[in-house]
Amino acid sequence: MPSRTKLVGGTLGLVLLVLLAFLVSDFLRQLEERTVAPPGEGQLALLIARDEHQRAFELLKQVNKKDLDPDDRIQLLYQAAICARALGQPAEAYEHLEQLKNSIPELEDYRRFWMAGALAEMGELEAATEAYDDFILTSKNDDLTDTAHQQLASLHAAAKDYKQALLTYRRLLPRQPDKIPEWHYQMAQIHEERGDHTRARRLRMQLIKEHPTHHRALSTLPQLPRAKTPEEHHAWALVYFKHGQHKQAAKSFERFLKNHPRHQLAAEVRYKLGRAYQKDRQYDKALKAFNRAYEQHYYRSALYRMAEVLVRLNHETKAVATFEKFSRLYPKHDLADDALWQAAKATERNNQFSRAEKFYQKLSAGYPDSKYRDEAWWSVGFTHYCRRQFGSALKVFREVSRMAREPHIVDQSLFWAGKAAEHLDREEESQAYFAEAAGGFPRSYYSTRATTLGFGKALTIESPRLQTSLQLDSLDSSNFKENGHLKRSRILQKLGLVHLAEGELQQAEKLNRSDIDTLKKIRDHYESLGALNRALRLSIIIAASDVGHSEYHHLYPHYYWRQVEEAARESRIDPHLVLSVIRQESYFSKDAVSRVGAIGLMQIMPQTGHDLARQLGLNQFERTALFDPDISIRLGSRFLGDQVRQFATGPTRKLGFELGLAAYNAGPHVAHKWVQRFSYEDPDAFVERIPFKETRLYVKLVLKNYAIYKVLSEV
Repeated sequence: MPSRTKLVGGTLGLVLLVLLAFLVSDFLRQLEERTVAPPGEGQLALLIARDEHQRAFELLKQVNKKDLDPDDRIQLLYQAAICARALGQPAEAYEHLEQLKNSIPELEDYRRFWMAGALAEMGELEAATEAYDDFILTSKNDDLTDTAHQQLASLHAAAKDYKQALLTYRRLLPRQPDKIPEWHYQMAQIHEERGDHTRARRLRMQLIKEHPTHHRALSTLPQLPRAKTPEEHHAWALVYFKHGQHKQAAKSFERFLKNHPRHQLAAEVRYKLGRAYQKDRQYDKALKAFNRAYEQHYYRSALYRMAEVLVRLNHETKAVATFEKFSRLYPKHDLADDALWQAAKATERNNQFSRAEKFYQKLSAGYPDSKYRDEAWWSVGFTHYCRRQFGSALKVFREVSRMAREPHIVDQSLFWAGKAAEHLDREEESQAYFAEAAGGFPRSYYSTRATTLGFGKALTIESPRLQTSLQLDSLDSSNFKENGHLKRSRILQKLGLVHLAEGELQQAEKLNRSDIDTLKKIRDHYESLGALNRALRLSIIIAASDVGHSEYHHLYPHYYWRQVEEAARESRIDPHLVLSVIRQESYFSKDAVSRVGAIGLMQIMPQTGHDLARQLGLNQFERTALFDPDISIRLGSRFLGDQVRQFATGPTRKLGFELGLAAYNAGPHVAHKWVQRFSYEDPDAFVERIPFKETRLYVKLVLKNYAIYKVLSEV
């Protein structure tokens, strides 16, 4: 019995050993297969494009490059060098780049430039300086050469060779005149380091006086000692003002007036003080400053600004009187037509249509070259319409439609002529006007509005291509002309260097402004890179020369369509309205930030984003999440849907979209105030009477987008 047990045990052990050997062998075979196989098509490029260099680097290490064809091996070696530099391993990057000499002729300048950078990162400053010097002498890439000059200047400064550093920056001045503020800033830093404080100060003062709007002007101010002259003091204050730091600007202007009350700049400074208060919403202080500027210094523009402030303080009767006084006293002033326009709008807001008509008539007749002329002329008809004087309104609208210079005012006049004729029960005439307005589709809001009412013919438009995300390696290179920038862009894209690829496309765009076919290819390449806002802007340039209907799906693209559809379904809103808002808010730029701090594709304020995220159960929300297209679209669709729904029932049901969009732009509280203030029986008249110009135009432009998207969706 024991011997039998031993035999069974021995046999079982032998079987287990054989099985274990087989499993180990199979595992090793599978592991070998995995390490030999290259990464999936575009996988490494996507990781590099997302700055996930560590993951890309680990994936590269698993690849057995010996079994790859030469082209794949070269691509992977470049990507290994890119990852090594990004991860702080310049020696390894340099070694890879050295092996790649002349492997891709279109990237040779980049390769040499990166090698010089790797040398600098390794601390080999002398070798890096020589490499940059050689690059500058032999490179044909102007952008890289300019960047090499910058790097070389920095190396000279680090080596305390200030003379060479300054000489290098001086070479850059004529090469890049748009970057002169930056070079002056850097040169001032070098003078400071070498102990030449006089020259450093002189360059800094030149920077803030000649380039007050540049960001370096603002960062220079703390580096300057106290202003020595009134002119310097004024220059300092102006920098704060230009950068929107209105509190600090006001303090600087006040200090100037205290120290130099009789200086020749005092009048301008007091006026600017009022402007700083006005922009900081300190309206009482602004009114006093403008009043003193006008009474003591006879600064004419101050009178106009006083009227603006009175509007903000809800003293519209006084504001109108002040605007009127300004236009009467200074009829040739640059702001005279603005004053009449503002007076007319203020009286119209308060239902004083007869008085508004007089201001509009004076403006359209007295200022034939004014930017307001056509709209003021149309507004004369609108005041008649609001008084239900439809016969006289029709006469004005008809006249303006024949004489207006601006196409959108022609469409606007035809549309309102249709509405006036409708009230006069002239059905056939009314329909003729609406149809004529629709004939301008899609150039204006009112041409699209007429189309949505059922007038006009549908356009023959090619079916749109849906572009939803970054698509590396998606272009057929055979379609491109033999253009250096285009070829380099395609190669850089394949490596995952999307920002450099985009830079090459920008250069190609500048060189091919008159070649529509090439511009279309550049636009398609922008799309494949995910530079969607650049693609859209280029589409507008193309459409100005190529008005064929095939371009409309590029002018009104379905970018991010998958995310838009999902978010719209969740929020119970038309996805085409969401697309229309994105197009207007950010031009499909996911990195957009407005001057007031709204972020992302749908331009959401951080606090609003936080509240919406909590409603949707998104935990650990941070401001930076608004740059994520998925989150921006989801939160924005939720907010938009909420605004539309709150107005889409009850007495405002005919204005759901209009009021929802107004609330999205100006805020729900403001939209509710307008509902209480203005009649909403006629949706078109209500839109025209929205007090905020920005919101009025916003509503019209989004609805125009929406009408066009709906036509495209039916193709």
